[in-house]
Amino acid sequence: KDEAGQPVAGAEVRTQDLQTGVVLPPRRTDAKGRAAFTVPEPAHLAVAVLARGFTPRLGSVLAQPLPGINSVPRNLTPSDSDGLGQPGFQPVPPPLTPGGSLRWPENLVAMTLSKARTFRGQVLDQYQQSVPGARVRLDSWNNTRLLQWQGVADTNGLVTWDMLPEGNLAFTVSAPNHVALNASLSGSITEQRFSIQKTPRVLGRVIDADTKKPLVEFTVIRGYAYNAGEPVRWERYHAVRGRRGEYAMRLNDYATGTRLQVLVEAPGYLPQAVPLITKGGVQTNDFELKKGKGPAGLVETPDGLPVAGATVA
Repeated sequence: KDEAGQPVAGAEVRTQDLQTGVVLPPRRTDAKGRAAFTVPEPAHLAVAVLARGFTPRLGSVLAQPLPGINSVPRNLTPSDSDGLGQPGFQPVPPPLTPGGSLRWPENLVAMTLSKARTFRGQVLDQYQQSVPGARVRLDSWNNTRLLQWQGVADTNGLVTWDMLPEGNLAFTVSAPNHVALNASLSGSITEQRFSIQKTPRVLGRVIDADTKKPLVEFTVIRGYAYNAGEPVRWERYHAVRGRRGEYAMRLNDYATGTRLQVLVEAPGYLPQAVPLITKGGVQTNDFELKKGKGPAGLVETPDGLPVAGATVA
């Protein structure tokens, strides 16, 4: 029913078993605002009611056998032990048969729906620039999966939701070339700014220093050092193969103050490393490699015998 006590027909009623996580098929309320569910065994259920123009409501019930009845239908009684219950969620006193036993399905639980509220959000990057096309997705509502919503930010990074529910909400905010953000909000908050970081990347061209022609194949390796004077640690296990003179590499989200470098290697050329600006977003670094060879030598034992498989660091 609504706040005036009138039944709300056509509302969607969703339930989820709080123990198993199983979401049951939804039901629609009839002209009297009623919907019935049948469960095969006692269960603790989350119940959500959704109707256009109203705030989504969520509560929980314990499905128990009706006194004196051994058939499948169960009695629904409110439960606030899990914190899902909300104001306006209460049992309807069941009518009695002449013999004094409860009748099914008149033994119901009632919810009062209030007018819908609107949520307005804005997605910005770390430079306070709007992120058009960013997606704001609802992941859970009071730890249930009974409500799904996703909004796409406009050219100003703005996103609007016209059915903001009460309770605890968990969102994921994402956009291409940005690091996804997980955010938790209270349903009492109607305006929120989300800040997502641009994915740090470096890209560029690699050419022969003499001929100015692009190198067919080469390897790009990122490196980092946390402290001044500390040697660079090259992440060779995350090396990127460049082709036809072009490369692109994603950088990790290192701690503030970390020194970053990129190293390019190619057979028959001297390696070249350059420092990077430690900020998010896309950086461009081009390389001109000179032909040459790196250091070479022979590893021997004290007796002058060659050592096979030695590691030189």
